[in-house]
Amino acid sequence: YSSMARATGPRRAWSRALLLQAQARARRSRAETSRRAAVLVRRRVVAGPAAAPAPARAAPVGGQASAAAARAALAPPPPPARQAGEPARSDALRRLVPGGAGMEYCSLLEETADYVRCLRAQVQLMQGLADLFSCQ
Repeated sequence: YSSMARATGPRRAWSRALLLQAQARARRSRAETSRRAAVLVRRRVVAGPAAAPAPARAAPVGGQASAAAARAALAPPPPPARQAGEPARSDALRRLVPGGAGMEYCSLLEETADYVRCLRAQVQLMQGLADLFSCQ
């Protein structure tokens, strides 16, 4: 998906949503890699004959948010209430199109048409590649 979103660029909401997800995934991966490297360095430094056990972590202070509250703060906004004349299937469409959660119905339909067009092009490309390599 990220290659399709990069090809489309940031001009569409669904591609911006996918690009933001890819950036967040890369940041988490870099953070995890740096944490692993720090643990390895600490193990090398601490792993001597008189290594003391690691101190226990302190419990979070009352002013700090819990992990569940932090996840709730990062959750996408709830979809807007359906307006008069908007079909009930629009909620399903909002879940399918990346970035569609906060859109009005008309712009959601435009984004959906563009998203389906890009998905169709991606499928055609994959079919062409499969045909090309299956003949060999």
